[in-house]
Amino acid sequence: MEPKEEIKQRLPIEVVVGEYVELKRAGRNYKGLSPFNNEKTPSFIVSPEKAIWHDFSSGKGGDIFSFVMEVEGMDFREALKHLAGKAGVELKEYSQAQKKDVELKKRIFQINELATKYFQTSLVRNPDALSYLKNRGITKQAILDFKLGYGPNSAKGLSNLLLKHKFKLDEIQKAGVITVKNDQPYDIFRGRIMFPFINTKNEHLGFTARLIDDAGFGPKYLNTPQTIAYNKSDFLYGLNLAKEKIRKQNQVVLLEGNMDVVASSQAGLKEVVAASGTAITPLQINQLKRFTENIILCLDTDSAGVNATVRSLEIIAKTDIKAKVAEIPAPYKDPDELLKDTKNGGLERWKIIIQEAEDAYIWMIEKLATDIDLKSPAQKGSYASDILRTLNLIQNPVAQESYKKYLAEKLDVSLSSLEELANSAPPKRFKKPNIKPKVSQDQPDIQSLQKLFTASDRFLSILLNLNDPPALQKVKKIVDPEDFLRPQSKSVYMHISECTLNDSKATIDSELEDYLAQLNLIDGQLLEFSGQDTVLIDLLIEQFNSMQLRLKEYRIGKLKHKLKQTPKDEQNAVLQQIQQINSQAAPKLEF
Repeated sequence: MEPKEEIKQRLPIEVVVGEYVELKRAGRNYKGLSPFNNEKTPSFIVSPEKAIWHDFSSGKGGDIFSFVMEVEGMDFREALKHLAGKAGVELKEYSQAQKKDVELKKRIFQINELATKYFQTSLVRNPDALSYLKNRGITKQAILDFKLGYGPNSAKGLSNLLLKHKFKLDEIQKAGVITVKNDQPYDIFRGRIMFPFINTKNEHLGFTARLIDDAGFGPKYLNTPQTIAYNKSDFLYGLNLAKEKIRKQNQVVLLEGNMDVVASSQAGLKEVVAASGTAITPLQINQLKRFTENIILCLDTDSAGVNATVRSLEIIAKTDIKAKVAEIPAPYKDPDELLKDTKNGGLERWKIIIQEAEDAYIWMIEKLATDIDLKSPAQKGSYASDILRTLNLIQNPVAQESYKKYLAEKLDVSLSSLEELANSAPPKRFKKPNIKPKVSQDQPDIQSLQKLFTASDRFLSILLNLNDPPALQKVKKIVDPEDFLRPQSKSVYMHISECTLNDSKATIDSELEDYLAQLNLIDGQLLEFSGQDTVLIDLLIEQFNSMQLRLKEYRIGKLKHKLKQTPKDEQNAVLQQIQQINSQAAPKLEF
């Protein structure tokens, strides 16, 4: 007998469904309230004789497998495995290699779950970390719900704990929570608030970690690298807690940041998730389709956010998902910031913003027209091509034509001319609209400073992994220690240039050693390219250019801020400094 049929025989459908729905006998069948809709009159029917279920409120139905797939958000393979475990049916479908992968995934889940408990305990013991969350308006209940924690400034606290619990060093490394340097393990996540990645099956996939101090070591955010257990393309932060609310509300709100999800959820609007990247992926869309066909995109309204929203629409257009866009009004930069403004009714305003979300494709047409001169035929044609790129992906022909009519009316052209343009050649991807990012007035350069720190750290990380003395000698001639603003970054660079190049074994203090260990995990791809110096050199050049650009942006930003505070009769000197930096040729790193 096939496993599927054996499972059906061993698990009565009313027993499986009864774990989720309160069923009452109604003749030969059972009846209950739909788990997929918020209803008062029971319309959910289970037939033990036929081993099927039907939900009249949503039109859904099927057998025990389809039910578990719907209610748990699983695919068929996951539902089969889940029900096989309940029925005591052994699935002999895995090869030896697959079994090893499955076992490793289980171990990584266990490692991450123990790490989560470690971070939670560390948070309770750290007043500064607790104070940070309190100042961000995060409640104790939200901390518990999302299992937030803190990675203490300990180089080996977590690794020692995991080794003590009989996890192997290579397993811990493959989980992405430690790095190994000279056969010694170093914890990756230190001095950071920890956000565990937990899926709808309560499996602990990994973490994202945020610095408490924006001027601290490393990038502002540090994520678990892709592992056998974690793929950022198919993970949605907060879905494990939001899935039931999403199903009941029949909509999901996609936010940009994890903190936005936490803040919105604790405020009462719980049907919220965040993608690990900015734009959503097809795999994430497929996950959401198990719970709703309505999505509201609420990403940042700067250029990057607008681009991400349009990229998301290119994916959504190929599905039957209905999309809207909600925008956070100035001066707020995200939902978290809006919700903090309780004096001005932040929560109520947030609810209204969601309720009044605009049709996504109409939003796109209007948004991308912001910097377009609609009187210019050339700009009009380029703009139309950009919009049509997305509209042509819409599967519903009636909807597609309606949006094209809207676009034609806006441009004051015929629909036939639009169709001719659409069929003439593949349109180019739209250019980024010139939308100025929202910058804090009291800290005008903090954003550029953080970008510079990230670029510098990545440059040093690549340099640490490069085993090419001639290349390193060239770097030494071009790169100056003064290119690094933080003392620890300068120290690391001087350590590399003075010790590594001379094959010296000079010792460094423990704090700098911890920083060196962190640098080795900034970019997961470096581990893959270890020993491939030609690849690393290409990465080094790319990151050097980025670092120089960020350094220039930061210095000009500081001077512009200084200019605003300088009396008019003294501004010429500052303007000359800005002009001098702008005119300086960028140094080149060539091999």
